[in-house]
Amino acid sequence: MSHKDELNTNQFTEHLFREFYQEVFSSLVLKFGSKYVDIIEDALQETFYKALKSWKYNDYPSKPKGWLFTVTKNHILNNLKKNQKNVSLHDVEGVGELSIPQKEDAQLQLVLACSKLAIKQQSKIIFTLKHICGFGVSEIATSLLISEENVYKNLQRAKQKLQLVPKEFFHRENTLVFSEVDIEYIETIIYCMFNEGYDSMNNASNSPIHKEICFEAVRLGHLLEKKSKIVRTRHILALCYFHMARFESRINEHNEFVSLRNQDRSKWDQQLIRLGFTYLEKPSVLNRYYIEALIASIHLGAKTFSQTNWKEILTLYNTLLRIIDTPIIRLNRAICMFELHMNDAAIKELESLKPHLENRYIYFSVSMAEYLEDKDVELAKFWYQKSLNTTKQEFRKELIKSKLNRL
Repeated sequence: MSHKDELNTNQFTEHLFREFYQEVFSSLVLKFGSKYVDIIEDALQETFYKALKSWKYNDYPSKPKGWLFTVTKNHILNNLKKNQKNVSLHDVEGVGELSIPQKEDAQLQLVLACSKLAIKQQSKIIFTLKHICGFGVSEIATSLLISEENVYKNLQRAKQKLQLVPKEFFHRENTLVFSEVDIEYIETIIYCMFNEGYDSMNNASNSPIHKEICFEAVRLGHLLEKKSKIVRTRHILALCYFHMARFESRINEHNEFVSLRNQDRSKWDQQLIRLGFTYLEKPSVLNRYYIEALIASIHLGAKTFSQTNWKEILTLYNTLLRIIDTPIIRLNRAICMFELHMNDAAIKELESLKPHLENRYIYFSVSMAEYLEDKDVELAKFWYQKSLNTTKQEFRKELIKSKLNRL
C-alpha cells in the first residue's frame, strides 16, 4: 500500500469512527447494560484497530457500518464467554441476534442516563463527549480548557458510576422522561458538540470544519426539542443554523479559515438564516443560547463587516456575562471592544485571560496577534509565534505561518 493509499485509508477509518462510534456504543450499552461499559469500549477500540489494519484503499466492506457493528458485538460476546464465572447467562441471551443499530433515540437515551449519574457535572460531560459523541481526549481537553490528564481521571469516575446503574434503566421500551436538569445537561452536550465540529479538522475531507459533528448536534437538538418542547432548546437550534449558514464562506480554496471580516457574504445560506429565525422566539427568561443567537443574527444582518452594530453586540455580551461568565465569552467581548476602538480596555481584558487561555486555547493568541497587527507589529509576531507553538494541527500552522510571513 502506498503512503497516499495508507493516508486515505486512515482518513476514511477516522470518518467511520466519527460517524458510527456513538451509534454502536449507545446501542450496545442499551443491550448489554452499563456494567460492561469497559468491555464494550475495548471491543470498539479493537474493531477500529482491525479495520485500520485490514481495510485497503478502495476496498472497504460494502456495508462498513454493519461490519463494524457485527465485529464489535462478536468481540464483546467472546470476552463475556471467556469470563463466564462473572457473567449471567441472562446478560448475553439473545444478543447474538442483535441487529445493526438505528439512530432513533438510543443516543438520546444514553445521554439521559449520563445526566442522572451522581457525579460532578464535568465528569458527566466528559464521559458523554467521549463515548456518546465520539470525541478524542485531546478534543475534550481543548473544548473544556482542561488538561488531558484531568480528562482521563474524570472518565474513570464516570465509568465507575455508570456501571452501577441497573440494566433495566436502559431498556429501549422505557419512556424517556426529562427533568429540567436533564434538559439543561443535554443542551450543554449539544452546544459542545456543535462548537467542536465548527472548529475542528475533518481529516476525512481535509476540511477545517467537521460538518458531520455539527449535523449530529443539530439532529440531537431536534430530538430533544421534540421530546421536551422547551423554548431554550429552540434557541440552540437557531444558533446552530445561523453558524451553519456561514459554512461555505468560512473556508477558502486552500482549506484555510477565513475570518468574519474577510468572508464573502454572498455565500451565506439565506435559507438556513431564515430557518434559524423560525427558532428564535423571545423567551420569558433570558438564556445564554438566545443571546448568542441574537449576536450571530446581528452579524448575519450586516451587509459589510464595517457596518456591524458592534455597540449592540457589546451590550449583548455584557448581558451574557451576567448569565454565564467564561474566558471564551470575555475573549469575544474583548474582540468587540477592539472594533469599537476601546483598545486599552480590550488589551486589559486579554491580559487578564492569559492564565486561562494562553496555552490551551489557540484563539487567544491568534486574537491577540490579529488585533495588534496595526498597533504593535513585533508584539503581534510574538503572539502568532505563541499560537504556532500551541497548535498541533498542520492546517492551523500553515495559516499562522502565512500571517507571520505577511507581517
